[in-house]
Amino acid sequence: MVKYLSLFRIPRFTCAMAGALLVIGLPVASAWAADPVVVEPAVPSVPDVPTLQSLRGLLPPDPSGTEGGRKVDLMTDYVLNRPAAVLLGKALFWDMEIGSDGSTACASCHFHAGADHRTTNQINPGQANTNANVSSIFNKPFTASDIPGDVPTYTTKSGGKGGPNYQLKKSDFPTHVLANPLDRNSAILFSTDDVIGSQGVFDANFVKPHQARFDKCVQQPDGIFQVGGINVRRSTGRNAPTVINAAFNVRNFWDGRANNVFNGFSPFGNRDPDAGIFVTSDRSGVATKVRLALKDASAASQAVGPPGSPVEMSCGGRTFADIGRRMLDTL
Repeated sequence: MVKYLSLFRIPRFTCAMAGALLVIGLPVASAWAADPVVVEPAVPSVPDVPTLQSLRGLLPPDPSGTEGGRKVDLMTDYVLNRPAAVLLGKALFWDMEIGSDGSTACASCHFHAGADHRTTNQINPGQANTNANVSSIFNKPFTASDIPGDVPTYTTKSGGKGGPNYQLKKSDFPTHVLANPLDRNSAILFSTDDVIGSQGVFDANFVKPHQARFDKCVQQPDGIFQVGGINVRRSTGRNAPTVINAAFNVRNFWDGRANNVFNGFSPFGNRDPDAGIFVTSDRSGVATKVRLALKDASAASQAVGPPGSPVEMSCGGRTFADIGRRMLDTL
């Protein structure tokens, strides 16, 4: 017994175990001497299944981290008035003036229960396709030899024309149909590499922000998102996900590229070597660039992406400084 109790490193735990064994072991030992041991069949343990709990009343942690090597906290170092900051965030989310065209906000893709439920002009030709021959073509008009089971098609599943400015129908889904949905190797009845995305802005290059209602931009011919030579709004390669409870996500965007660590500049956290913010460290007023790393801030990493995107909200080449200048001009 002493030999086996020596396996316990904590003396108090050793004494407790020894006492328990002494109490339950002696009567059982006498029983073992009289009766044969009956081995009961092992009952498989059932793992505890986690249940979903309500997030009502639960607040995400305030971001904290480092700025140029020194420890910083969101509320101590950056936010002077939390209610005012919340109002500003809501304004930036809903204000259509943020978009270069004066009519596109972050909420344009998220106003319906946090997600995008629009059905017109939502198709992207699958520009993320690794097959260069089909990455810019809606409903590829040929059979791609390197895609098993591919079939030529000009239409959507419902027989609609598809392409830019198309009105989606319920019968257009799903976009990949198998003879047996439970067998991934069964015959492909219908398939398209087109993606249901989220419409954004027209293809144009940014010139300057100082306009009454919209940025000055130069529209250019769009080789993909056009009908009869007339440009239509471009569409993203992914449908906008819901923003409800997004503050609790470790990462954001469908592919997780909005990093948990916010660098103050881009969605990519510490992976962006050029990211940084400018701060003044003395009364000279000279600003120097330093690295920022705020943890638990993937929503912030996500928020700096779409406003400057030439597909989602901006004319090409517009920066966040231009956006800020634009908003000050409209006050």
